[in-house]
Amino acid sequence: MSAKKNLPESEKETGHVQRQVKLPFLKSVEISIKSIKVRFFRSLITTMSLVLAVSFLSFVGVSNDIANGMLAKQDPGLRRLLDR
Repeated sequence: MSAKKNLPESEKETGHVQRQVKLPFLKSVEISIKSIKVRFFRSLITTMSLVLAVSFLSFVGVSNDIANGMLAKQDPGLRRLLDR
């Protein structure tokens, strides 16, 4: 697909763009740094959420294993303790 297809008639004939927006280099660096900061904190929040989810899942699994081990002993005192 040709790039000239989307240009107005005057720009097709001359071969160059009539009006261009100029972005200063320092402004582009500032925009880039802000973008990196925002992405960094979003990535950090996502990572921490996953770590907490895995930690909670591990806690529930270990607690369940401990409770099953206590029930396997057939001790009435332990059963009452787990019931509470």
